[in-house]
Amino acid sequence: MNMARPAAKVISVVTVVLTTVILIGVFSLILWFDNAKIMVKMEDNQVTMEAAIYDTSFTISDIQSIKILEKMPEDDFARTNGGATEEFLIGHFKGKVTGNCMLYLYCDYVPILEIKLADQTIYVNSKNENDIKAWYQKLTQSSID
Repeated sequence: MNMARPAAKVISVVTVVLTTVILIGVFSLILWFDNAKIMVKMEDNQVTMEAAIYDTSFTISDIQSIKILEKMPEDDFARTNGGATEEFLIGHFKGKVTGNCMLYLYCDYVPILEIKLADQTIYVNSKNENDIKAWYQKLTQSSID
């Protein structure tokens, strides 16, 4: 490029700015995932699960089935939009048998709570085994009420 021309200077500045913005965005996203914590909130009839930039909300009446698993089902899960690190699996996944699902999983922690909704299945766990039991009891008790 001929830097004596104003258009070349504009192109150079725009390129530097866009590159900087993209790098900051990617770095922020990596930090966000690296410091992700899986949170489950239950208020009244509403359940919200959050981790990193992913969240899922549903009402207790939307639950078709719920159970505690000692391991993930044997399925070939493909990540469609999410994050996978050595510590966790978070986001949208698709299983050949399971279909569309959301994973909020810390790797190597069990049990896992499987929540089936009409359009997707949610798998969530915690580093504290008692959390899963408490969530299960609250969800099943609330669905009976």
